[in-house]
Amino acid sequence: MNKAARNLFIAAKSSCEVVASPVARPPGLFPLIVKRAIIDPALTRFEEARFEKLAYSAYRRRDLAAMQVASEALLRLPSQSSQATGLYYSALALKRRGAIDQSRALLELISSHPTIEARALLSLGACYLIEGQYDEAFRLYVEATKAGSYQEKLAALWNISELKSIAGDHQSALEDLSNLWPLVRIAANSENYYLACWHNEMAVELAAIGNLREASEHSRIAMSSPLALAYPEWQATHTELEELLARPVQVVVAIPAPEPETESVRVALVTTGDIRSQNAVSIPITRASLEPLVLVKSFIISHPARAPPTAKP
Repeated sequence: MNKAARNLFIAAKSSCEVVASPVARPPGLFPLIVKRAIIDPALTRFEEARFEKLAYSAYRRRDLAAMQVASEALLRLPSQSSQATGLYYSALALKRRGAIDQSRALLELISSHPTIEARALLSLGACYLIEGQYDEAFRLYVEATKAGSYQEKLAALWNISELKSIAGDHQSALEDLSNLWPLVRIAANSENYYLACWHNEMAVELAAIGNLREASEHSRIAMSSPLALAYPEWQATHTELEELLARPVQVVVAIPAPEPETESVRVALVTTGDIRSQNAVSIPITRASLEPLVLVKSFIISHPARAPPTAKP
């Protein structure tokens, strides 16, 4: 291990110990990794990439134990880049366990390393997002768009759209997500997660502006992903949309004073707490045609609540 790598490892040693102790390791796998790393200190870049792939896959599946095994293996490899990556996944494990302050401290330590700079900035932004510090989260996301690959740029722009949604600007968030579709398609060629997550986010924003049927179609695509079981927020979106679409609809008809023969009737959908005037339309109609009019059952429109903020890599 070179001097710079050793210093990086020592600086974060206490933070790594916090992660390692409470996580149960899969039997048999961890000892094999450690033995290989000790016997062969000149592990190739290919093997380093393999451990990183294991850590990333476990992160996407939300498998904390497997991610911890892979991160500890990376920390024992001789290169500084592998150790920085191992510390990165250790920080993600801390964040998943709710240790936001410790996770942020570790991410700040490694955020200048070129191997993981953009990913560390994104995860730092997620820490601030969870704590409600939206301005700082936005600053870090913008910085991440300049530092990484197209996947990191995609994640950063995605998270910026989430900030707009949290602020209540659902139309702008929806436009941002729609503009990201070309990048999503490219990323989905190598990883299904991007496609499924994009469809879920589209479902949330479409539902927020009242387009429930299109939102439901996007949600169904997200739920077809093999990862859906690991993402309960996708399931919650789908369940709530199905419940909303199964309810009856109420139409409110306001009939003006009977003066002219042809009158204008204003029809609006009733929402929770107010009348959504932008959905109202004026319909010319004769008084005689109103006589057989019967109001249908009530329907209160809402939209799926946004899940608690999560980091996108």
